[in-house]
Amino acid sequence: MIQTAPTGRTDLLQCLNSGATLQEKLHYLHQTVRQRYPFICRIAVALYDRHTDLLTTFAHSSGGSDPLSHYQAPLSDSVSLQRIVERRRPRIVNDMRLFSRVPRLHVHRLQSAGYIASYTLPMYQDGELIGFIFYNADQRNVFASDVCHYLDLIGQLLTLSVSHELGELKSLLAAIKTAVEITHHFHEDTGTHVNRMAHYTRLIAIGIADSHQLNDEFIEMLFSFAPLHDIGKIGIPDSLLSKPGALTADEFTLIKSHTTKGREIVDTMLANFSLSLRRYSTQHRPLPP
Repeated sequence: MIQTAPTGRTDLLQCLNSGATLQEKLHYLHQTVRQRYPFICRIAVALYDRHTDLLTTFAHSSGGSDPLSHYQAPLSDSVSLQRIVERRRPRIVNDMRLFSRVPRLHVHRLQSAGYIASYTLPMYQDGELIGFIFYNADQRNVFASDVCHYLDLIGQLLTLSVSHELGELKSLLAAIKTAVEITHHFHEDTGTHVNRMAHYTRLIAIGIADSHQLNDEFIEMLFSFAPLHDIGKIGIPDSLLSKPGALTADEFTLIKSHTTKGREIVDTMLANFSLSLRRYSTQHRPLPP
């Protein structure tokens, strides 16, 4: 006998299998969790970069402003999180007052926002740590075994969504790396310059994030695409790029057009890869003037 799955479960699977953004999927998962456990007032995802040892906020669902948006810190600064990685086990903190003496900005912000308890899961992809999932509650002593078991299941679904997102991004970044190497070949930009520009881009984006409503997911995409800031020069004649004397007004206008050409190249790259990353394209997300 074939049975129909409950509506709630069907809606959840449809959301996770849709072209929704990770942020949208996270919000839907949070709503699903709160139907059963209304004290879960925040779910957040932080990504880990093993090359820099940095944990960076990536997505959250808190029903309002998030105390840790646009935040990053070395994993090595958190003994508690390192212990999670070493043991490959989740962490339960049923009373966050235990961390009151810890001089960390993120601890102060979370407590100031009214988060009283937390449950933290590590995320792995092919055996490698890719980040953490944080569940925060507005009540103490709520993370009983049955609650944690359910949150583990939700965490697995969220980890799969994050892994899928990162997998798509990995393919796209491979193309970006190739494009960057091409621009280096033609214009002799140094790798140091490219990396420096990427980090400046992230700092500027973080600085204007609140006033221009840029979320962490979008900031990370800016950081990823920043190495392509000069790719539009491919469309500028080499004779003009290497002109030793002063540029005429018309020549200067043509030189400045490399930014628009670069944006068009990036948008074309997204379209050609069919990576369901349209939300990251500059033509779909207005940038500050």
